[in-house]
Amino acid sequence: MNIRPLRRGEHKLIGAIIGESFTGDPVNEFLLGPQPAITAFNVYVARELYLKHGFGHVAEDHSAGTMWLPPGVSKHIAFHKMLPTLAALLRHSGPRRLIRALPADDEFARHRPKEPHFYLYAIGTTLAGRGKGMGGKLLKAGLEQADKAGLPAYLESSKEENIGFYRNYGFEVTGTCHPVEGCPKEWLMWRPAQ
Repeated sequence: MNIRPLRRGEHKLIGAIIGESFTGDPVNEFLLGPQPAITAFNVYVARELYLKHGFGHVAEDHSAGTMWLPPGVSKHIAFHKMLPTLAALLRHSGPRRLIRALPADDEFARHRPKEPHFYLYAIGTTLAGRGKGMGGKLLKAGLEQADKAGLPAYLESSKEENIGFYRNYGFEVTGTCHPVEGCPKEWLMWRPAQ
């Protein structure tokens, strides 16, 4: 199975892939809620940030995808710009969860390395696409861009069992963080410039 770059208007496609693949993810479910909320959030950030200012790749059969930001692009989206997606988040997750999740982005930003780097926001595979090696192909495609630029890469992993996968591509754990009080932890991972 081949992969290709994501196109600017494919926010619904990549949002749905990430939404399905992150269902059951401890951090995403704690912060965002059930799959419809995870999908709605990722459709929005894909459209407003990752496909506008970053890049990504997708499997040709739409079973897996990634979203990245290059150096110099902030991951932060101002609260007032989130208003279009708040209705979906409130409908699926309720106001309590939304209020609880608000400080998470600031906590992630506090831990993010200051050195210029490529940031892997999300890599996901749908249930039907798992076990076919798509994750490795997608990760390599993004890392090629970092390597061409001679820059490191950074990510936050919400599952301890994924650490070995990332280590196979040169990432190492540099620390952990809890995005908000009571939230499961994230493993912070760094890959030096290659």
